[in-house]
Amino acid sequence: MEPETQKKPKTFGSWFASLSIIKKTALLVAVFMILSAGAVGATVWWYYNRITDMGKMFPELEWSKPSDESLGTVDDVFDSNILNILLIGFDRNEVREEEGYVINPDTLMVAAINFDTGQVDLVSIPRDTLVPLSNALGERGRINTAYYFGSAERYTGLTDPAEQHRSGIAKVLETVSDTLQGVPIHHYVAVDMDGVVEIVDILGGVWYDVPFDIFHNHTGRLLVEEGYQRLTGKQFLDFVRNRTFRMGDLQRVENQQDILIAAYEQFREQGKIQHAPQIFKAVQNHLETSLSLEQIAALSLFGAQKVTGDDIRNHTLPGGSYGGRVHHSQVSTRYYYIIDQRGRADLLKEVWGLEVEPGPRDTLLPPLSGD
Repeated sequence: MEPETQKKPKTFGSWFASLSIIKKTALLVAVFMILSAGAVGATVWWYYNRITDMGKMFPELEWSKPSDESLGTVDDVFDSNILNILLIGFDRNEVREEEGYVINPDTLMVAAINFDTGQVDLVSIPRDTLVPLSNALGERGRINTAYYFGSAERYTGLTDPAEQHRSGIAKVLETVSDTLQGVPIHHYVAVDMDGVVEIVDILGGVWYDVPFDIFHNHTGRLLVEEGYQRLTGKQFLDFVRNRTFRMGDLQRVENQQDILIAAYEQFREQGKIQHAPQIFKAVQNHLETSLSLEQIAALSLFGAQKVTGDDIRNHTLPGGSYGGRVHHSQVSTRYYYIIDQRGRADLLKEVWGLEVEPGPRDTLLPPLSGD
């Protein structure tokens, strides 16, 4: 009888390339949880070393504990000393998609990771920020419509849904970069509303001290009560999406930053990030990223060595909300977030060391009479 041939183990690169989208997503889900909360890298390292059931999930690969030397460094897999990752939260869910709603990126947040200092800056860009949108016939508009103008057939000529989506994502990255005066956006992580709800529910909810009652914007129905409580996925989503405050989107941005950090700390302390099988089953159709697994591994090593909670800072693009119109054919008055030019220049200097001259303040046409 012929001796049994020893099957040669797959290399990591060839194995990862052969994975299905579902299994790749399972390994990338942790990145969203980390980046959305700001503690980039540290928990990827924890996740990579502490998950105990990866053998059951991926029986075709041996999951031995890696040494530090077996992982690439950030210098190996990234070309710059500051890495900028755009976090995108789409206002898409299954119901809206079936009903043909126009889908927009409702949350835009740039995570700037400085590999030299270990500093991580989260820069939120309010959804109503007034910016140029070249695909909209040279007009200006809210930044959250960039995806639409980059994907819609009437502006791009594209008819294939996959191509439309790729074009829309590219337009969002381009528009955010332009809004930050040319700061490059190297990668992105995107999640939709159903993904947020399912991730929070799978992980058992989030304990949070809700500062005030949250009501439905149109019906006035109570969605989330004030006080310290365990939020379900739906309550979590209702809280982070709500804008019915005197400060509108600015208050929402602050709420998002605060609860994301609280959620991350709880998931880390309770050891719940290891529930990858349940998570990927829920979010396989609701999350995507341009980061490779090799880049995630390098970020994990960097985070374990250099990033602490004290290294993370939150920012919001400076500006204010004003009512008006962007062109004469506009039939109703809308509110736009007008960038504070001096404040933006200071922010770019603080986070990226970029020297720019403040431009002229953007203006709106007067509101229509009666609005």
